[in-house]
Amino acid sequence: MKNNQSTVENTNLFQDGLKHYNLLLNKGYTQKQHFPYSENFLLKKLQHKLISKFTNNDPSPDFLIRIQGFFNNKEDELNYNLFYSVNRTNNTLSLDSLVAELNDKRICYPLKDENDLPPAINVWKHLTNLLKEERVHIIYPKEKIKLLLREQDDILKSIGYYKTFLDNRTFFINRELRTLLQSNLHEYEPKILPINIRLQLNSYDSIHCRFQYSFDPVHIKLTLESITAKSGVLEQEYPFEKIQSQNLNLQKISDELKQQNRLLNAQQISKASDRSGMKAMLKHLQKRP
Repeated sequence: MKNNQSTVENTNLFQDGLKHYNLLLNKGYTQKQHFPYSENFLLKKLQHKLISKFTNNDPSPDFLIRIQGFFNNKEDELNYNLFYSVNRTNNTLSLDSLVAELNDKRICYPLKDENDLPPAINVWKHLTNLLKEERVHIIYPKEKIKLLLREQDDILKSIGYYKTFLDNRTFFINRELRTLLQSNLHEYEPKILPINIRLQLNSYDSIHCRFQYSFDPVHIKLTLESITAKSGVLEQEYPFEKIQSQNLNLQKISDELKQQNRLLNAQQISKASDRSGMKAMLKHLQKRP
């Protein structure tokens, strides 16, 4: 009975996939003059993605289909990224967004309804400025990365990063960030980017830190989520919101951890002393007649 129900549900989902294929066909995403594939190319790709969701028991409801489009006598090659999700409750397929790229330009189209999908030729016109709409904003990924690095540079200044004694500290974290951002620029899953570093705060004080960043490669947004600091035997995570609200910097974080280390050492010494005192008392009692 369950197998029959599953077959029916899968059939409904594949029918939904056929409906989406027809939508793409009507919007010009499968025309041979733009896409040099067979007319059934996208349909086969959709079916393959849907089958893999069930045969591989893939728990993720989301998947991505990438295709190319050719315009301007095939001189302009566009990359289209179609983001789908499967609603497992009613076994329906949704087209959630489109991200299109041409050379160093990108446009993101969030779709409340799949019928809001812009015609393929309009996407090309948006990216080449032949057609302008108020709601459509072109993103320049390389320029956006430069802005993100400047913003992070300001954050590093605010927490006293550039007052440390790290060699080449002016460029270290941003150099690592630049490499990570550029390598993930054409990925479409959110990324966690950790950067580990040892900072010499002064001639006698050092601290190990992990800067935890989150990166949205679609909209090219970078956020410093937290700094995990380790000093002595203690390691503590400081959410960046807490760092901002309490006006903390690296020196204050180090001082706080050092104070906690001193208290911990004092407690351990006290416990050791208590144990030594108890042992001495037991020996004394054992010697008594």
